[in-house]
Amino acid sequence: MKIQERRAYFGFGVRDRAEAHRWLEEQGQRDWVLTRIRTGFFPTACFAPLEGPPPRYCVDVAHWSLRDPERQRDYDRLAADAGWSLTAQISGMKIYRAQPDRDPVPLQTDPALERERYRREALLPGILTGILFPFLLLLLIWAAGGRRLCFYRLFLQSNGGLLCLAALPLLVLGMLLALRASHRDRRYRRLPLHLANAFCALVLPLCLLLSLPLHLQIAGPLEDLPSWPYLAAEDLGRSGSAPYGMVLGDSLLLKGVYVRTPLEGERSLQQTHWHCKTGWAAALVARGLRGDGLSAEGDAAVQPYRPIDLDLEEAYIADSGGYRGLILRQGSVVVLLKGPVGALSDAALPHLLECLDLKGGL
Repeated sequence: MKIQERRAYFGFGVRDRAEAHRWLEEQGQRDWVLTRIRTGFFPTACFAPLEGPPPRYCVDVAHWSLRDPERQRDYDRLAADAGWSLTAQISGMKIYRAQPDRDPVPLQTDPALERERYRREALLPGILTGILFPFLLLLLIWAAGGRRLCFYRLFLQSNGGLLCLAALPLLVLGMLLALRASHRDRRYRRLPLHLANAFCALVLPLCLLLSLPLHLQIAGPLEDLPSWPYLAAEDLGRSGSAPYGMVLGDSLLLKGVYVRTPLEGERSLQQTHWHCKTGWAAALVARGLRGDGLSAEGDAAVQPYRPIDLDLEEAYIADSGGYRGLILRQGSVVVLLKGPVGALSDAALPHLLECLDLKGGL
């Protein structure tokens, strides 16, 4: 049975247009003619069986259509009048095939003019895209993680974030294999870039999307939360209503719970607990919390956390306008406390550590 179509990976960029031209000519010598190129993260050239003599090709720099589409259409009409039919356009290139029974002259005969067109039409837009893409990626991470770019908040609190981290070594492995292939065939030189583009455009946004809460989080009584030691108003020597809270995150590495304890006549005590599977994960959470700093409600100034000696593996304290923050880590447990300075006074800290079951070392 005769093969009706043959497909091959097309890994040439606009810088490789001379090599792409030679490769297409080689396919013609093997009785295959290019019909189209399927674009995407892994471009594929489609060939049909050749009937007649091998075709001639012209691989030219494409005009930047977003800037001047009418100029691009005029150029295509000029090429058609000269005997070239547009077959495919990809990676800043236009691939023309000579029309049957025509012997057209090359579209570009001046090397200096061709270099200038490459710089203006392909190189500068590519540099601009390369500069803008990291900023767009950071904007995506900012939208997923809140105002502050925090490692634990993005990657550790959800299995989607962990999947994103796990995909990074796979990307590196794939790029190494692609680099090995590129040494054997120059057509595969751009395969590592295509892998990186596919990861950044598909895998990374998907993992970040999975890291976001896909359900409405509603605060409930402590009975609905893990049975961890939480601080009640009585533990602070205060009066107030019953605490309530919600689960912030639950992944293979950690679980986070937020609890709010209303205090009568004072601002509520906010406490966030993380129980991690490993000590290094807890250390990452504590480091991220310390980087956030402390900002009292209505106070734009962010106060940095400073170390404090509480006979724990890590302990930090910060004060901002009568508001106090405490970061406590012992083993694989991290607790963040935010509340009035009076409720979290230095004299009350030893008792609070006992109530949180941190003093004994978890």
